[in-house]
Amino acid sequence: MALLGLAASGGPPASAQPQLLTAEDRPIRLGITPTGQWYQDGEEQTQELTTQIDLSLPLGDRVLVVAQGRAARAASETGDAITGLDDARVGALYAREVGAGSISGRLDVGVPVGKTKLTPGQLATVRSTSRSTFDFRVPSFGAGLTVVPRLTYAVPVASRVVVGAGAAFQYLGSYEPVADASRTYDPGNGLELFGGADVRVSRAASLSLDARYARFGTARAGGVDRLRPGNSYSVTLRFGYEAAESALRLAAQYQNWEESRVRAFVVGPDTPTPAVQQQLVPSRSRLRAQYQRRIGRGRSVQVFLEGRYFRSTDILDRKRVGVLGVRAALRIAPGWRLRPFASATAGDFFGVTGGLRTDFRL
Repeated sequence: MALLGLAASGGPPASAQPQLLTAEDRPIRLGITPTGQWYQDGEEQTQELTTQIDLSLPLGDRVLVVAQGRAARAASETGDAITGLDDARVGALYAREVGAGSISGRLDVGVPVGKTKLTPGQLATVRSTSRSTFDFRVPSFGAGLTVVPRLTYAVPVASRVVVGAGAAFQYLGSYEPVADASRTYDPGNGLELFGGADVRVSRAASLSLDARYARFGTARAGGVDRLRPGNSYSVTLRFGYEAAESALRLAAQYQNWEESRVRAFVVGPDTPTPAVQQQLVPSRSRLRAQYQRRIGRGRSVQVFLEGRYFRSTDILDRKRVGVLGVRAALRIAPGWRLRPFASATAGDFFGVTGGLRTDFRL
């Protein structure tokens, strides 16, 4: 269950076990990750080069401060190339035991230093990189100030069972996405509720179940209601098995998106077009199998196979793809590791991803 992990990546938490910072979290950690990605869907090709820097700084046994910055260059056949920063992200995580369980809080802030005020040609490229069927590292470059507080509580209810629940609020500040336009875009706020359970099946095997529900506010452009996103819910089932030198992980996920209420544009100051119901974001299913094995001291290799299914929407056809990937970890020296990775996507569209993460423990 993805409830209480203290991952420094800025992504969702990764573990429901009631715990404080582990020995893995305590050193100061610096990661630098250049990545190249390319996708082709029909005749359209889109590519992106990114560099990501991650920093985590522990403050005692209960607090972890994390920061992330990214720069990218993206290009597509339908738009102009765009080079710039993504918004920086800063977060703080806190965990402590409360009775038989534990509580964790997290505050993530997106600092608006990314590229905004795009030209029409750059906006066309961002429409490609931000497609939900792709997974570009920087999908849309800059936005407004983002503040996301998150609170989670987990407690063991049996010797091998932990349950937990939590909530997160998402504040999204306004910004100007398009150059030479007087309209400010206000994305609206969001609320997320989540819960689940972890079960220790045996000393080597574990099973977890997640459920999440997200509700989003109305986005406004130029003071006019433009988009009321549909709500979303997801269910994720995970199984893990760990032996002395290897580990196997299986996951299945379904995420449903409701229709959105869209007002495409404004004819005049007093004559907005009527809103219509449209399916903008595809509901999706995902199956993943991952196998990892140590191949010596300080070295390991991981192979994963993933199937993804995206339902059709009012703007995209149905998509089915498979992803095959490999990752490795190589200990170069104490406190220094290299983590190369690569994957290939094939099916209704095609893609290639490759990169190298360099980790330092200071």
